[in-house]
Amino acid sequence: MTQRTQANCLRDQQISCHDFCEISTDSDTFGSASPSSGRVSEVDMDSEELRSKLRRCRDPPKVQSPESRITKRCTRTPSRRHSSINASSRSPSPQKQSAISGGRYSIRSSGSLSSSLLHFILERCVDCSGPELACYFMCAPETPPITAESLSELNIDRIVTNAQLRHDINFDREIHFRPNVDCSKGRQKINAAEQYWKALVAELELYALLDSKSSLSQASQRRIPLILDTIKEILQSLLPEIDRAQVVDVLDVPVLMQQMQRGTCDLIGLAEWLAKLLKVHCAPMRDGWVDQMVEHIEDGVRNARAQSIVDGLRELLGILEAMKLDVANHQIRHLRLFLVEDTIHFEQQHHQSRIERDRILVNFAKDWLSRHSHALRQDSLRSICEDKLPNDLGAFVYALLQSLLASTTLTDSFPKTFNLDLDRLASLRTDLIDQIHLNICLDLHTDLLRRRSHHQPFSTPPITTTATTSLPKALLTIIGPPPHPHSSTPPSTRWVASLPNLTTHILHSALPSLPPTSPLAHTLHATLQHRLAHALNPKSKSFTAQTRTLLSRLLADVAAHVNDSPVALANAFVGPAHAAAAVNTRGVARVVPAILAGLDGKGGLRARMAHLAVLHWRVWARMVYLVGAEAGGGQKEEGLEGVLMC
Repeated sequence: MTQRTQANCLRDQQISCHDFCEISTDSDTFGSASPSSGRVSEVDMDSEELRSKLRRCRDPPKVQSPESRITKRCTRTPSRRHSSINASSRSPSPQKQSAISGGRYSIRSSGSLSSSLLHFILERCVDCSGPELACYFMCAPETPPITAESLSELNIDRIVTNAQLRHDINFDREIHFRPNVDCSKGRQKINAAEQYWKALVAELELYALLDSKSSLSQASQRRIPLILDTIKEILQSLLPEIDRAQVVDVLDVPVLMQQMQRGTCDLIGLAEWLAKLLKVHCAPMRDGWVDQMVEHIEDGVRNARAQSIVDGLRELLGILEAMKLDVANHQIRHLRLFLVEDTIHFEQQHHQSRIERDRILVNFAKDWLSRHSHALRQDSLRSICEDKLPNDLGAFVYALLQSLLASTTLTDSFPKTFNLDLDRLASLRTDLIDQIHLNICLDLHTDLLRRRSHHQPFSTPPITTTATTSLPKALLTIIGPPPHPHSSTPPSTRWVASLPNLTTHILHSALPSLPPTSPLAHTLHATLQHRLAHALNPKSKSFTAQTRTLLSRLLADVAAHVNDSPVALANAFVGPAHAAAAVNTRGVARVVPAILAGLDGKGGLRARMAHLAVLHWRVWARMVYLVGAEAGGGQKEEGLEGVLMC
């Protein structure tokens, strides 16, 4: 839904919402048409690909040619066929006739209905769009891009059992659904939708041209009956009981199809009736959209343009999808506190059933924590963990931080117990690396200012506050945008590649009066770049110091909130909704950080890490990490009972 809230999706671990994803921006509105409902980019298809698809669509050739039979059936007047299309028996253009006779499209004689329809579309469709329409008519999906089944993912019973959504809602105050078009599957659905609508144009052209009693006419009815059924089903799911009977009576698909065959179907009247019905039940902001739908259908009927009728149907499905999204997002807003409060109980039941079906390998998760616990005993950070938290929880926070800093992929760094958090972890990894590297650069800049002040206390002008505060933003601009959350490129690559430019800017900011081409400037630049390259190394003292500071504060945050309820955790750690566009990957809402805000505060990097750590520990500790440890441990750490309380 994206519309998903915005209900997304997911990585290789799938959730039930495939057509919709959750997003976190409160600025998103659904008054605009969704891509799946027709506002999509054109599908590029060259002539060679068209010929290839046509060859695949064609049945094996036979001897008898259907051409003369088709021509006879096309001589009826358009009023007998379809009230919206005024098409008489049209001859192909000279260019198309030459192309057909010359074998450009490789359409041969065939006695099959499919081949006859292909041949007919090539000959009779206006302009030179025949080959393209023929290909889409035969190869495109027959079901609409929006169906009652796809929208059922937004039903309340599906929402409350959607594990990914139930988890995401803890980290976003304004989560809501929108169409899922951010991932590769979403883009594939956009392309399929575009092909479907083009095929529908071809089908309407056939309705206008074919004899209503011919076998070709019956064979051409592939998509119109299905889309009418879909519209009826969606309306029945959206409207109150009192209006459903009227929908069933008016949208009687067999009757409508008979009227279309006889040329008596009043499409304009049907569109106006739908408009009145929709305006009663949908938000006033959509009235203009509804009027646009009616205008398209009126234009198609009055001017015999099948494309305009199809545009109206696209608008109609988009409106119905938006109405369904409105309902789902309204329910999400009202259920949010309940869903958050029930998080631990729900997730433990959900994951326990998966463990029993061997969908989660708990041994790998236990080994992950054990491996990092052993590393912690050899690490200088051990004293910090032992001072702040009981051994197991302190080791878990340490393992989380070290896995985020690791150079391996997320799926290699984290066990399957983190599957619902992979997008959040990808975001945290990028932001954590950026924050540490940025702090190292700022420390180097501060050191330069201190040295300059010490050696030249009176000879240089003071650095303005504006210049100092603008430095972080300038450095982040130099390194460029972050990579895709699941890119194989480490986040630190941007910093290493930008070392010369970073050094130049830091040097100029600290010593603005130094001529950039002077020998001293070249010497200082080389020295400073070497220092910065060394400091950005994860094994350097500067990097370790940054990690130590972050771990100490993170442990304190976890210790302070480890016994909080999920709602209290959300209130403590989740910041206000941002109007900036969220990054959505396979439907999972990604919390967009403000790096310039630093580590602290609601919604800051440290708060996001602490929130994820506490919630994860509360769900999984007794199910996985401490299984066997409680029975074997004779000594009980102070406060451990509260830590494990769910």
